[in-house]
Amino acid sequence: MTWTPTRRQLLKAGFTTAAVGASGVPLRAFGAEEPKDWRWDRGVCRFCGVGCGIQIATARGRVVAVKGDPASPVNRCSA
Repeated sequence: MTWTPTRRQLLKAGFTTAAVGASGVPLRAFGAEEPKDWRWDRGVCRFCGVGCGIQIATARGRVVAVKGDPASPVNRCSA
């Protein structure tokens, strides 16, 4: 079975790939377990002035993943 994408699907896939690649966040297969040697710490995002809570994973002295902190009160929107 081959995938024959439409022009729109191809553009969306390309832009998505570029955005994820530029973010530097590693991709894992859905349902894959994270490595056991990752250490998760909490921090604050400094991208803008809001100060959202984030979780940072490090392994062997390097940042390997970043995700939002669901326990952070700043991340809870009451819109």
